Amino acid sequence: MKKTILLLIIAIALIANLFCQEAKDEKYRLIGVKGGVNITRIAYDGDNSDANNRTGYFAGLFMLEQLGDNSLLGIDMLFSIKGDKSKTLDGSAITELRYLELPVHVKYRIRPKHEKVEMQPFIGLSPAILLKGISECEKKRTDITKEVELLDLGMNLGVDFVLQKRLILGVNYT
Repeated sequence: MKKTILLLIIAIALIANLFCQEAKDEKYRLIGVKGGVNITRIAYDGDNSDANNRTGYFAGLFMLEQLGDNSLLGIDMLFSIKGDKSKTLDGSAITELRYLELPVHVKYRIRPKHEKVEMQPFIGLSPAILLKGISECEKKRTDITKEVELLDLGMNLGVDFVLQKRLILGVNYT
């Protein structure tokens, strides 16, 4: 599984380089800090219809590199907390999964003439490595790290809005 994720990341990078063209103006490169909110619900092998969404957060670094006139390659390194809340016979249970995510995505820049707001739809892969898994039921915390898959692979689809070339607001679905 580790080799598959690594090969996918390398393949995306190589494909992106194949289509790389020198931009007419200065190359677009942006490095910064990223943070936000996760709203997650875990998909279990069995039916778990009582599970509810759980709010977590993510924080980390991002880099955007221009590939062509309107295309960008984005690479992030994020610490992310995901999980869910569910009802059990003993009360309620909370599952918290802590991940190191390494999303890689390709963006397309849509720049209006006034250039104060730019839209960047994107698609990509989001491999993640489980750092820690915790289950809490009736105030008893249990380490479930060994019971959860070590690697997770998701597909990202979303859009970012760049305001004044400094602030990026976005939404995505993984």
